[in-house]
Amino acid sequence: MERKEILEKLKSVEAEIRNNLDAAQHKKNEILATAQKQAQKLEDDGEYRIKKEREKLLAQAKKDIEEKQQRILKKAKADAETIKKKTQTKKAKELFIEKFKEYVYV
Repeated sequence: MERKEILEKLKSVEAEIRNNLDAAQHKKNEILATAQKQAQKLEDDGEYRIKKEREKLLAQAKKDIEEKQQRILKKAKADAETIKKKTQTKKAKELFIEKFKEYVYV
């Protein structure tokens, strides 16, 4: 081979290597972009699941609190009714005793 042919062959190989490097860099960039998109999607999906789970837990907690509050109110009403009946019974007894005393002393 002559020197000219060797230089042309060398230039051709260098150009091929540059093309291969450019193609490899382009492929690397595509892979990185795809990986970033996948990572972002995983992060978004995770945040969405966390948000839904938090909403579910919060709704359950509110429901539990409301149920407990209703039980407490129901018991308080029952207790109030019992106290009211006892008070009425006590007043009735006092009135009966007072009337009885009036009758006895008349």
